[in-house]
Amino acid sequence: SAAIAFLVYGLPILLGGVLTWGGFIKLDDTADWMTFAEHLVTHGYTTQGLGTSTADTLVLVNFNQGYPVGAFAPFGVVSHLVGVESVWALSPYMATLGALLACGVYALLEGLVRSDLWRAVVSAVAASSTLLLGYVMWGGLKEITLAALLASASAVLSRWRSDTRPMLAQAALFAVPAAAIAVVFGIAAAVYLAPLVLAELVIAWASYGFVRLLAMAGVFLATFGVLGLPTWMLARTQLSSGATAGLATSTNDIGNLFRPLRFQQVAGVWLAGDFRVDPQDLGLTWLLVVVVAVAAVGAVVVALLRREVALPVYTITSLVVAGASVFGNAWLEGKVLAAASPAVLAAGIAGCALLAESGRRFEGWAVTAVVSAGLLASNVMVYREVWLAPSARMQELAAIGQGDYPKPALILEYSAIGARYLLAPLDAQGAGELRHDLIPLYTGQGLDKGAYADVDDYPVTSLAPFQTLVLRTDLNGSRPPSLYTMATPGTWYDVWTQDASAAPILRHWPLGTAADPAAPAPCSIVREAATAAGPTGRVAIAERAPLVTVSLATASLPSGWVAGGAAGHHVVQRRDRGHVPGVDRAELLGHGHGERRRPRRLLRVGPAQLVALREPDAGAAAGGGRAHDDGDVLAGLAPG
Repeated sequence: SAAIAFLVYGLPILLGGVLTWGGFIKLDDTADWMTFAEHLVTHGYTTQGLGTSTADTLVLVNFNQGYPVGAFAPFGVVSHLVGVESVWALSPYMATLGALLACGVYALLEGLVRSDLWRAVVSAVAASSTLLLGYVMWGGLKEITLAALLASASAVLSRWRSDTRPMLAQAALFAVPAAAIAVVFGIAAAVYLAPLVLAELVIAWASYGFVRLLAMAGVFLATFGVLGLPTWMLARTQLSSGATAGLATSTNDIGNLFRPLRFQQVAGVWLAGDFRVDPQDLGLTWLLVVVVAVAAVGAVVVALLRREVALPVYTITSLVVAGASVFGNAWLEGKVLAAASPAVLAAGIAGCALLAESGRRFEGWAVTAVVSAGLLASNVMVYREVWLAPSARMQELAAIGQGDYPKPALILEYSAIGARYLLAPLDAQGAGELRHDLIPLYTGQGLDKGAYADVDDYPVTSLAPFQTLVLRTDLNGSRPPSLYTMATPGTWYDVWTQDASAAPILRHWPLGTAADPAAPAPCSIVREAATAAGPTGRVAIAERAPLVTVSLATASLPSGWVAGGAAGHHVVQRRDRGHVPGVDRAELLGHGHGERRRPRRLLRVGPAQLVALREPDAGAAAGGGRAHDDGDVLAGLAPG
């Protein structure tokens, strides 16, 4: 059952055959988990010595609020032990947690379900919950961690008057998963721990008596107190920062959901590729939900009559917390429902197992087959909707982060994984990301989260503090100011670094549009630049070949393709170099600090007009095209 669960959660990545993870674009929290895991392993839970990068700012903001990070420390440790970057280890790690969930369910069925085969079937089906799978395909590390811990905690509950384990050892054993839940979720874990601990107290009292119960309680509290120390140290911070306030807020906060989830999704079967929407075949879905619910009720009743309490405690605890979450924060409610869904499925298929073991084998296997078929169909739909991260592109970005480039770096593309994790070694900030500094545009405002702006939308003073620029290799992207030179051209990203020998830029004129970065320079700019340069200055231009923009709106497209009129729906191609080029920008340069290449002395302004520019004593780098335009060329201006 553990192997099946591992395959269920790892199948999209295994079939892809490349290093990647699920949930790309849909949810950017995955980058947070990687950043937290790396910081915990290398620095611990501290914010001392943090810089101004996006990664450091992310850690500072969350750690100062007492954010519980117990789910990420083991992840970071495992990735370091196996020598694999967290970005590539995440999916196998979560699949392993799915296998542990199956093991926990298998263990808690001991004494209730006699057949090992049936226990394996129940645990495999329970661990394959469609709702939980959907969250894992989003990078839901905390949800799968909670689900595995709930099953483990229920599995180690005392047996009703029949436990052969040493009494005090049993108390210490139960304290381990209980403390893990507390460390993973902080003080908010009390909603799960209260019913679990209450159940253990009742069982222990009935099994051992009050005096021995006190001894067990002492061992439990001592073990729980030591293992849960990270939570106690952060409890005051969590309370004062309001970190748990969302538990009691209204359902208006839906996060990345389209609406609050349906409570019926806790049954684990949902015939839709995206758990945020209703299934197309709603009637069949409701039928499967009812079948699971009826079978689950039957299993819980039989288990209580037999005084096998592990499954009832597991199921009732999960449902009680899930039911209470309906009145709180909708975003957190979804997470709670996902973690609870394996418990409902476990009870439902356990009911089928008990039915089969009572002599109704056909009925038991038939209902199991129907539910399993529905679950398989649901999970296949989820697989079809998975957004896998583009492996080669992410590997290129990771290689840039490990490269020998000057710090700090700036990435203009909105890339949570890039700014928060992959480029963290370069002390990178994301222009449209969580950042320490305001990086003002020409408007004086910074970018909103998730937004993008071209490099020409920033004044030179905003870019100058960053020694390295990481830019997408878009054909319609502008070339950076002339103080930057191309360090590494890439397939998806180009790396530009500052040149210490470059002349200082006195003034910068961005040209072109969003669709084409180059344009004929207006005569007014040419004359203004030439006049301002004076006897010792230099005017530099970045020569660019024009682009051809082809609209797809009127084209013959393959079936299923849709084209709009926005620039993002166009194909952009570079013209042949023989065409008359435009100009990306013009710059007025001061004295340089070193000779690189000697530019031409004449700037062509019109067909019969030449403006002589006095050559300075020391040349400097001028702007250039992103791909292959010579940054030192001072020619090629079309008439104004």
